[in-house]
Amino acid sequence: MSVTYRAIETRDYEDVRRLFVAVGWKERGEDAERFERMIRGSTRTIAAYESGRVIGFARALFDDASNGHISTVVVAPDCQGRGIGRGLVTRLARFRLLRSVRL
Repeated sequence: MSVTYRAIETRDYEDVRRLFVAVGWKERGEDAERFERMIRGSTRTIAAYESGRVIGFARALFDDASNGHISTVVVAPDCQGRGIGRGLVTRLARFRLLRSVRL
């Protein structure tokens, strides 16, 4: 099956929250309001999709000057070991402020 990557949209929030819970990050995904603040506070978000299912997610934070960091990378347990996390990080690194970072 083919994996596609794109920025998440509001309609994806519930699926990403369920992914957090599935990997054991219940405290990050359980409270919908807190989760939404976390996503909205991110500079860049990206998710991996396979057959319409969210199987991975990553987010990054930037100061729009010189610093940025990847804050979260999560992949569904049944999809780990397939390079999906690497794909998420690679795509975040292509974002304008991380271009100078060596991977």
